Amino acid sequence: MARTVGSAAEDTRRRILDATTELFHERGYASTSIRHITERLGMTKGALYYHFSSKEELLLAIVAPLLEALTTFVGALREAGTVGPEQVRELVDILDANAPLVRSLGSDPAVTRAKLEGRGITAPFMELERSISNRWQVSAGYSWQKAEITKTTASAPAGLDVPLVPKHSFSLWNRYDVSDTLGLGLGVIARSKSYASISNNVKLPGYARVDAAAYYKLMRGIEAQINVENIFGADYFPTAHSDNNIAPGGPRAVKAQLRFGF
Repeated sequence: MARTVGSAAEDTRRRILDATTELFHERGYASTSIRHITERLGMTKGALYYHFSSKEELLLAIVAPLLEALTTFVGALREAGTVGPEQVRELVDILDANAPLVRSLGSDPAVTRAKLEGRGITAPFMELERSISNRWQVSAGYSWQKAEITKTTASAPAGLDVPLVPKHSFSLWNRYDVSDTLGLGLGVIARSKSYASISNNVKLPGYARVDAAAYYKLMRGIEAQINVENIFGADYFPTAHSDNNIAPGGPRAVKAQLRFGF
């Protein structure tokens, strides 16, 4: 944690974080050492350690704005009680603003659960899971993808985007155990725009779908579960077979199941 206050100290911390972020982009987290960071800054290791105790603490400070923005978004979504185009655009803006960081660190094998365990954060660029309390658990997933044809073929020239691959995909799920036998779940799945086919002439619009669930323990080892998909009846188009054959998403649907544990 920081041990300094004042504008000069904050300026120094900001300079350290900016340089470290650049190095993580250039070299990857695993290949960036404290020596690389101090050389980029023209700073001694002692001066850097005065502000940050380790490379792991630097990583946490860098990703903190993204995690805070997602936490604020989720709180506003819960308060609004609905998902509309404004919320989808807001989520896409948050993810787009942090896309370079997510892209460079999300696939880095060194940024793993082991690096962040004990801090309430696990695999922050691909999956986030937290226990808000002993009864409330929140999990979220995010992916940033840029799928593109890199070599001209008989089907498509180089430079076109691969169809049905959204740039941003986000999921969030809450489970709250009301009692030892009853639990309730609420979540959202969001996707940004994608092309319907390799022609790149038609775009499928981005969408967000809200799902819910209820869990009830009938007896030891047996649990009943009811899932309600698309509870607000959103109109969306998750996939397509061509520019003229676009499949709509399912309407509100209810599913029930029994789960057995041994």
